[in-house]
Amino acid sequence: QFGSGYKILQTWFTRPASAVEVSVRPRDSVCMGTDFYGAVQRGVEELQPVKTRKGTVILTDGRHGTIPYRKPGGSSLNYSRYVDSVDDSDFQKLLRSVATSPAVLYFVAVDTDLNPDQETTGAGVTYNPDEIYNKQQVRSRLEELASLTGGRVVYPQKPEDVVPLYEQMARELGSVYSLGYAPSNPKKDETYRKIEVRVRDRSMRVRQSRDGYQAR
Repeated sequence: QFGSGYKILQTWFTRPASAVEVSVRPRDSVCMGTDFYGAVQRGVEELQPVKTRKGTVILTDGRHGTIPYRKPGGSSLNYSRYVDSVDDSDFQKLLRSVATSPAVLYFVAVDTDLNPDQETTGAGVTYNPDEIYNKQQVRSRLEELASLTGGRVVYPQKPEDVVPLYEQMARELGSVYSLGYAPSNPKKDETYRKIEVRVRDRSMRVRQSRDGYQAR
């Protein structure tokens, strides 16, 4: 669980026959505030020693506590809206970090613009365009992280959707295969090079974990 800090509630273990119960402690001081970018980075680091395929599923609303806001300009709307992800230096730093990791990132995203909670859109709530805009900005960041690592984002509409979505992503992670190749251009010139995997059997579907890489 994470907030301004990060805490491991259960270490790695061999899957037992019986159910495993882990208690989340929402009143724990670690849950105050949200260092979302730091939690993703820490989760990826925890997977570094794992030698086989690895991935992490994160249940979150994706709101990092210090996403910068647009600077006041000609419009009164600017100051209360998040900057685009390209102008969020902490997010760009996280993107560069996960791009070098083989870990796949999956997100179970709650309270986004695609599945907002009742506090945002319920009866009697005043429509707030800035709030919807910010939810879109947060969702786009989750989708960037997932796409970069070969994972994806799912959007539960109600609490009982969460467990089936976890199971679905676990099955996906269990059917991942690795392909490697040596590039014909050996230059380490920092250019971005696209990768495309094609299969001869058109009845087969391929989801790539990387659409490209930076030559380093």
